[in-house]
Amino acid sequence: NNRKCLNTLFIAVVFLTFLRILLALKIPLYGLGAAMHDDYLLVNYADNLQNSNWLGTEYTNLTLAKGISFSFFLYICRLLFLPYPLGLVLLWILAVLMLVIAVKDVVKDKAALLLMYLFLLYSPVTFAKDFFQRIYRMAVIPAAVLLVAACLIGLFFRRNEKISVQVRWALGAGISLSFFWHIREDSIWLLPFVLGALLCSAVGGILLQHESRKNAIKKILVYILPIVLLVLTNNMISLLNYKHYGIYTVSDRIDTYFSKVMSTMLKVENENYTGPDDKLWISRSQIEKMAEVCPTLKKLEPQIEQIYNSGWCSQESEIQGEIQGDLIFWALRDAVAWAGHY
Repeated sequence: NNRKCLNTLFIAVVFLTFLRILLALKIPLYGLGAAMHDDYLLVNYADNLQNSNWLGTEYTNLTLAKGISFSFFLYICRLLFLPYPLGLVLLWILAVLMLVIAVKDVVKDKAALLLMYLFLLYSPVTFAKDFFQRIYRMAVIPAAVLLVAACLIGLFFRRNEKISVQVRWALGAGISLSFFWHIREDSIWLLPFVLGALLCSAVGGILLQHESRKNAIKKILVYILPIVLLVLTNNMISLLNYKHYGIYTVSDRIDTYFSKVMSTMLKVENENYTGPDDKLWISRSQIEKMAEVCPTLKKLEPQIEQIYNSGWCSQESEIQGEIQGDLIFWALRDAVAWAGHY
């Protein structure tokens, strides 16, 4: 009877998996085609990858503005002739399967594993408008996070198995972490979990097992493999950017003149604004104050005036006439580009 129930549940899971794929193909998609700094930009990166132009034939104010992972995902979908919704749902299914496989040696009940799979397969986030419906980088974040977690959990639970088994999970963790790292620029938030999981594996697999020095060294090399792959990926992207544009970085928002300028501008006090910090990062009066002591910024006054007379400004009564949040940085990019200085 138990065997029969399990077979029935398995058939139901297969059916519901195909249904989930069908739903993904039928759910409406949308993209902000006029969002030159967001949706359109990442699709444009994918087009350039498709045409062997890396991220663009010329270096502009948007060439290294965002991470490459989502555009690379679009590029892979094209190579495999997969429609975007199908590629997205298959990526999610892969992430869910990896987690189930990671815990299968601990969760012995096959029915529980199948139910776990179904629970995650139909997770509400996979139907959210701002994730799976919008053709934008947020769509791949849930699957990327789940893949990183699954591989690290799988590595921990196999800390006492053969080195070859552990290497496979460490490789998966390194590849998925590298993919996740270059989706957005704030990916460092996952690093404490990654380092904590690797430390737990090292303690459980080496110290508590009283491994010999030779085996301990082998396991240490396995546990640092995900970080090594991340570092290698960062350097590989930086080398490609240097080859094409003469700038050794993964993004011009990290460790470049642009990032240093923005960091310095954020330190200027805003004496006239008392509202929420997330509403107004840099006010117009602050920029005017900076221009008084910065000759370079002074030269950009016509272009800065132009961005404040364009669609960048907020219509909210609280900050009307100002540029909200981090949008000021994107507006300043345009101003510098219009002046021909980028």
